[in-house]
Amino acid sequence: MDEKETTQEEEPEDAVEDNDERSEHETTSFIEKAIAERKAMEEAVKEMRIENDRKEKLQANLILGGESEAGKPSEKKEETPKEYRDRLLKEGL
Repeated sequence: MDEKETTQEEEPEDAVEDNDERSEHETTSFIEKAIAERKAMEEAVKEMRIENDRKEKLQANLILGGESEAGKPSEKKEETPKEYRDRLLKEGL
């Protein structure tokens, strides 16, 4: 057992240098991935802005064209005599 422990504790110097090279490579690839992700996110934001502008124009056309319910006057419903009586009894008049 003592032999295994001593061999595991001793690392060749070449292995340490390889680890440094790997960490530099991993850092570089991580940065490259981050840059690629940023570009993808910027493209997605640009597409969403275009879609938002298109929806705003459609909504404006609906409002100005009179097809939207927001600008229409409400239609008054005429009460039947029974509804009128029920409303008066409910309100207490």
